[in-house]
Amino acid sequence: MRAEILDPLALSDTSPDLAGGPDDELAAGHTALSYATERRVIDHVGTAALAPATGFLATAADLVAFYSALLPGDDRLLGDDTQRQLRHRIWDVRKAESWYGLGVSLLRVGEHDLFGHGGGFPGHITRTLACPKRRVVAAVLTNAIDGPAEPLATALFSLLDATDSASHQLAPDGARFVGRFANLWGVLDVALLGGRLFALNPMVANPADDPVALEVVDGSTLRMVSGPGSGSIGESMHYEFAADGAIRSVRGGSAMTMHPFEIPG
Repeated sequence: MRAEILDPLALSDTSPDLAGGPDDELAAGHTALSYATERRVIDHVGTAALAPATGFLATAADLVAFYSALLPGDDRLLGDDTQRQLRHRIWDVRKAESWYGLGVSLLRVGEHDLFGHGGGFPGHITRTLACPKRRVVAAVLTNAIDGPAEPLATALFSLLDATDSASHQLAPDGARFVGRFANLWGVLDVALLGGRLFALNPMVANPADDPVALEVVDGSTLRMVSGPGSGSIGESMHYEFAADGAIRSVRGGSAMTMHPFEIPG
């Protein structure tokens, strides 16, 4: 494995079955909330007889690097013909727009034909998806049995569809408005996607379901130009900046003020 895959792809954070370092370098797995009212940490265990399926540990970055090597035009692992066979639909899965190929799952999300795989081990759920057409790979690793790995991975490709269909103006100076903001009522992401600004709700499974398109009015103001009917379309978002350009606050929909969201610790 090292000679054929790990070294050629420089996967330095991938190793077999807990052989990569001390346990304190590993994400602690947790039980599901359906199991108890509070999550409990699950001790790391070797994969034993499951090693052929789950015997490697890796980071999200290494998973992205591995699947990137399976994109068309990259022959470090497989040639183009073998890659096509890998992604050929061998049998249907009882799930809308979902199939299985040779060792990879296949699904369609919006305009994207994707391949990849999920993973599960006590305390962990993962999902990696790759798009040959866009040459984009998303790897989501969660450390809870009920972690939303697949919804988060597919949401990325739904967001890409939203940027493709967007008709509002590009925002070349939009980076200064980007951030995560919060108040008593919730959390809001202002994101620059495909050169355009959007307001997204990061608390839902698929933030691309109801994105709010934003346009730049001036150096401290955005306008909400389209989005769900219940949104504050037509209203402005006024930013207050510090002298160094850092965002102090945003007064947005319904004139409510939000502040930059920071994760403690």
